[in-house]
Amino acid sequence: MKSEEKMEEDRYEIIRQAPDEGAFAKVYEAFDRRFQIRVALKELKAEHRNNQEILDKFYQEAQIIFDWNHTNIVRIIDLNREKFYFTLSYLPETLEERIRTYQGNLPLGQVIRLAIDAAKALVEMENRGVVHCDIKPANIMFDEKGNAVLTDFGIAVDVHQKLSAGWGTPPYVSPEQKLGEALDGRSDQYALGVLLYEITNGQPLAEEAITIRFTNKLLPQKLEQIIIRLTQANKEDRYPTATRLLNALNELRLEFRQKILENAEIYFKNGNMDLAATELSNYLKDVDPESHTIK
Repeated sequence: MKSEEKMEEDRYEIIRQAPDEGAFAKVYEAFDRRFQIRVALKELKAEHRNNQEILDKFYQEAQIIFDWNHTNIVRIIDLNREKFYFTLSYLPETLEERIRTYQGNLPLGQVIRLAIDAAKALVEMENRGVVHCDIKPANIMFDEKGNAVLTDFGIAVDVHQKLSAGWGTPPYVSPEQKLGEALDGRSDQYALGVLLYEITNGQPLAEEAITIRFTNKLLPQKLEQIIIRLTQANKEDRYPTATRLLNALNELRLEFRQKILENAEIYFKNGNMDLAATELSNYLKDVDPESHTIK
């Protein structure tokens, strides 16, 4: 019978290294022989293993969400401090890849679904008193069912804590985070708003823009209003809670659904059955994949 140490050594089969290497860690796609699943294995680079601040930030991701179980937040599977790695649920697609595929402008249905998924993650974090502090395209991935999943909690803080200067990624850093003020979930709202602007307009939002100009003229007015509110410089002007944001996004989804139904009905009456079917199919695929019919 193999010893426990030998079993641990044999546990993971490295499949490939992720192409986008982070500043502090390498990420591999691996196969977990114990659970018979694919995982992402995140290993701290050797040159940072004696830096206590980086060590603390590296393990913080695993520690904060170790016992969380939420569809829209990455799941921690294993942590090995002796070998400087931890493993996470495997996610096959990144938001950055989608942005490249669609040249910056994602289909509206995908945007709405992503925004709702992200807001659900924000609600969970708000309930647990955690602020992510680094929401950006690189930290949103998709599972096999197309659910958006928030990853990389390496610089997350407890609500009302401050974050040291230099952490975070412009232009997604909120004004209060940049100033080193105490943070709450509204800081993550700001980052999400900047991200939503980027994936609907094909370019990042200018940092702390006074007036937001939408280059995509096809966006629903309600989505524009949501983005404008999320990106207000004063956090008091954003949504008071993530639940309120989620409610607004669900209203947007219903309006979008109604518009799809109206378009499909027009196509149907004009005898364009293929266009009607395509309109409904795109809605189900992008926004409501768990449904088989629109009631």
